[in-house]
Amino acid sequence: MLDPVRRSLGRHLRTLRIAAGMSQSTAGKAVYLSAQSIGRIEDGQYTRMSNLHINALCDLYGVTGDGRELLLELIQQSREARRSRQDWWSPFTDLLSADELDRLALEQHAVAGTAFGGTLVPRLAHTADYRHALERILHPHDPPTDIDRRVELAEQHRERIDTNNFQARIYILESALRHVMGGPEVMLAQLSHLVEISARPTVSIRIIGPEVTSHIGLHLASFVLLEFGVQLAGDPPEPPEVFIDGAPRSLRLQRDGDIGHYESVTDQLSRIALSEKSSRILLCEIAQDYRA
Repeated sequence: MLDPVRRSLGRHLRTLRIAAGMSQSTAGKAVYLSAQSIGRIEDGQYTRMSNLHINALCDLYGVTGDGRELLLELIQQSREARRSRQDWWSPFTDLLSADELDRLALEQHAVAGTAFGGTLVPRLAHTADYRHALERILHPHDPPTDIDRRVELAEQHRERIDTNNFQARIYILESALRHVMGGPEVMLAQLSHLVEISARPTVSIRIIGPEVTSHIGLHLASFVLLEFGVQLAGDPPEPPEVFIDGAPRSLRLQRDGDIGHYESVTDQLSRIALSEKSSRILLCEIAQDYRA
């Protein structure tokens, strides 16, 4: 599972290694680690690592002074976070893929995110009943107890996002709001929930209607782009992460080019979507249709 602090540490170490013109194998041999361990460290995955390793890598890469202190501070932050961390999702790990565990870990540290729903409401805004209907489709062979656990996981996830001042920008195709999931009553509750949260200062919901033709949203799977703040004073913000909401599991994109593409996509969605006010009015109108 990704460690957000080690993600920053790994990014710094990868940059230094590449600048030094070394392979992961060469770096690993010099500090008595395998190439695979160097790769995991650079990817932000937890790997046992001491100050001796950090100092040895600094010697290898020619890092001194403030640069060395920065890396040692990050490894210390990681240790402290690991000792104090309580992963609320631990009871559900048997239901989660590695990418989904990474997503939950990273979302706890994200400051903002853009979610897009092309055929369904984005998971950040699901009601319990909507999620239950969706889980029954995604996992038709699971026993009811596991379906209930998946819904409980989604509910706890949503509550965590709601309470950490996460700034959510949500774009939804209008057709996704008219696609009935679980029946009219479930959809009425889901639309009412969207209307309610759209009034929060931390949530922006904007709809893309059928009057907009041949736009990028027609070619996208549902996704979330997570944004992060600064890990250490003086550093730039940590780079974003993108997760695709596929069936039945989320997929983390790891190539810089893919992430840059989705940053561009969010700009395009912003240009074609209705305003927040117009979107709220439309949400109320669609909700009224489900009352009929």
